[in-house]
Amino acid sequence: EGLVGPYTYSDMTGLQAILAKNDPGHYRERFTGCTAGKTSWYQLDWDVETPAGTSVMFRVRTAATEAALDAAKWLTVAVIPTAVPPVDLDAKLKAAGINPEKFLDVEVWLSVSQSTQSLVTPKVSSFGVTHSCPPDIQ
Repeated sequence: EGLVGPYTYSDMTGLQAILAKNDPGHYRERFTGCTAGKTSWYQLDWDVETPAGTSVMFRVRTAATEAALDAAKWLTVAVIPTAVPPVDLDAKLKAAGINPEKFLDVEVWLSVSQSTQSLVTPKVSSFGVTHSCPPDIQ
């Protein structure tokens, strides 16, 4: 009963499924700034490999509370292979009219390259941000 002699051209559970979907990978990390006073977010730095046809995009958002962070506007601050580390977060935020706040989300998007034979992916070994806090004068 049902199908008689079903046939598929290719295995859709392995490489062919990956090539058909081409979903970009992503990762998000939350950073906490100063406990008191204004946080200044300075630089975003990374160690990334982008083989031909691939890219990595960094986006940030900032807010005074973690609850407000979830609704904050995302800002694209770097796309590799074009961008060169480190990126001046303070300048990027100011240019977009965004005030730096205590919490900062950094989101990384990886775009893959595909051919009919293989899947080529970028590699993010590490990334991080630097910030400063006002001096604690007693």
